[in-house]
Amino acid sequence: MSTIIVVTNFSASSQNALDYVCAYKHKQPARIILLRVLSFSAGFAGDGVSMAAISDVTVMDEGLLEAEKQRILSIYPDAHLETRLVTGQFIEALQDEVDEEGANLVAMGTEGDYNDVMSWDNHILDAFIDLSVPVLMVPATLRFSAIKQIAFACNYKREDLYGPVQTLRRLLTYTQARLHFVHVGATLTEEELMWKGKWQKELAGMNVVFEELEAKHVVAELDSFSNNNAIDLLAIRPHRAGIWDSIFSKSNTRDISHLNSIAVLALRGGGI
Repeated sequence: MSTIIVVTNFSASSQNALDYVCAYKHKQPARIILLRVLSFSAGFAGDGVSMAAISDVTVMDEGLLEAEKQRILSIYPDAHLETRLVTGQFIEALQDEVDEEGANLVAMGTEGDYNDVMSWDNHILDAFIDLSVPVLMVPATLRFSAIKQIAFACNYKREDLYGPVQTLRRLLTYTQARLHFVHVGATLTEEELMWKGKWQKELAGMNVVFEELEAKHVVAELDSFSNNNAIDLLAIRPHRAGIWDSIFSKSNTRDISHLNSIAVLALRGGGI
């Protein structure tokens, strides 16, 4: 049984992310951990009044976690849902939970457009890029429906195929979806052709089509491609620079429409 951590701050977008994950794994039970990370500044915990306030917040949040658990169990009575409240710096605490629980996936809800989220230097972006396992970002307005079309936006020239290949194969096996392997750059070098062949070999037997997009207007073309092919999920390998930075940089907001209505999955090692 896989283990999925859903991070919550009790917002509507967090609730929606939990609903999305529970609906996605409804036919194949998974251990789902609803995680609340409380981060306090060092100075805040320095006196008795502050400690009392922390205790009050902890009790309140534990109650909210239990309420969320009961809400989900009323919809999915067989759900394997646990709740967890931890304190510490967000990324460190989240990575510790991933390691301790052997999590295969972390899911988070997002408010507003991806452009708003990714333009901030905050814990959501840090988790999306830096965690050791795949991270799923679910827009607040997205409701789960069957995943039929997946796009993987990448460059053929990648040194490590194992992590993303294993995740993609598991995802395709579970969803029975079609994968559009989207390479940015229509003219391929000999080296890129070699790497394309490696990807084709690794994904042999799966429902995969390989596509090349012009690199001149990456954002608009990827958005148009996603819309024209009714893409339900976009998978990427995020870095702090490169295609991800280009797609969701603030200057490209006007070019993004369909991408803001689909879930985005950051691929690493591990798998779903």
